[in-house]
Amino acid sequence: MMRRYLWRCQIVTMNNPFEAHEAMLKTFKQYKVFSEGEEEVNGLFCEKKAVKWKAQTTVGDEVLEEKEIIIQQAWISKKYNIPIKLINY
Repeated sequence: MMRRYLWRCQIVTMNNPFEAHEAMLKTFKQYKVFSEGEEEVNGLFCEKKAVKWKAQTTVGDEVLEEKEIIIQQAWISKKYNIPIKLINY
């Protein structure tokens, strides 16, 4: 029973980038959301947000480098509170 649910969840997120955006933010704690201001998209005022992942370069237990990598940018409509535009990297 659980396998069928997981399989359907994967199919939905593969075919729908907006569902994938929501699932990614709710499921994975290593992703952080940062506000990058406001923009107008197709006549709708949106808040531009970037989803970033904190990457580490390590050798053994020693951390050599830490940087934040942008995974996705989203423009969230202020009026409807849904993503209007998504860019995945």
